[in-house]
Amino acid sequence: ITRFTCVAHILSKVWPMAATLELVNAVNWWAKKDSKLNALEHDFLLIKIDKDCDSLQMAGHFSAFNPSAIQTQFHIGLLQAFNNVVVEMLPLVNLSLPPKISALVDGVRSSSGLIFWKSKEKIWESALGETCIGDGGDNRPKVNLDVVAAQKLVMEARVDSKARLSLFGQLYRQLINKGNDIFKVGVHQRAYRAVYVGMRSTDAGGPYRDSIEKISKELLSGVLPLFCKCPNGRIGMGDNREGWVPRYSATKPLELNLFQFLGKMMGLAIRSKNVMSLNLPPIVWKQLIGSPITDLDVAAIDSLFLSQVKSLENQWDDGKEDSTVRYSFSSKMRGQFFVVQACDGTDCELVP
Repeated sequence: ITRFTCVAHILSKVWPMAATLELVNAVNWWAKKDSKLNALEHDFLLIKIDKDCDSLQMAGHFSAFNPSAIQTQFHIGLLQAFNNVVVEMLPLVNLSLPPKISALVDGVRSSSGLIFWKSKEKIWESALGETCIGDGGDNRPKVNLDVVAAQKLVMEARVDSKARLSLFGQLYRQLINKGNDIFKVGVHQRAYRAVYVGMRSTDAGGPYRDSIEKISKELLSGVLPLFCKCPNGRIGMGDNREGWVPRYSATKPLELNLFQFLGKMMGLAIRSKNVMSLNLPPIVWKQLIGSPITDLDVAAIDSLFLSQVKSLENQWDDGKEDSTVRYSFSSKMRGQFFVVQACDGTDCELVP
């Protein structure tokens, strides 16, 4: 535990965290590119960083930090030391515990972005295998999907507020009462048989995969009342300009049920490896797994909001007199109210 804490602390101090996370992603990509290679083998990573360092320069935060090859190699060494500790410790950590119960569990969650995929793959695959129930065979439910009605909805730029015309809504209506076990399939297995109405389609895999792809596009298009573009995307500045976030105002019973159904579809995609293309920023994924939210996560979806908050915080610098602080704060807050605009433009009253 002491080694884990010390190395995690060093990693958080020597480099900007955003650059470190991009380096971890690069390590995972190298290991995935060649399945025979182990991300924890130090000599291999030193060789790969010399060969593929140019690909890292394409990463925005890494490129801005601009470390030398030697600095990058040293940082990979720190990441490897951290991951070697994690490999020993993970089997002993109960990740099902809620936040603030175990400092160790909270530490692992907050450092999840620093853990190589190789370090957690075995535990992940074991958990999926133990909970696999559906066989993806002939007992799969048949789902009739009206693609023409869904396309007309998109062309007319209408919102399927009742979840009846979009493909996602049609799928929800036909699977909502089928139970959860149909989603617990194995790799490359299918949870349902997709039939496109009026197209004489036979689902040998093509319509099923196509329906997953079309549903992913619907979710991030405004056709459904669940997601909206993040503020950075609407104002054209900062990171994740193409990212989408859940609508703050999507709290109606049907909308909450649709979010729950989306969670089942995401679980299905993870299990079957029939991926859903969802461009959701880190702040969304972190809340799903209970990881703490940082200023970096907020800036990644709304950099303007964070800069305004930091501007207010800076009014209380130690070098300023109280009268100066009060005057500066009053001038900045003149005409302001204790509300904040959510990502979907809804005014949200601040909690005292």
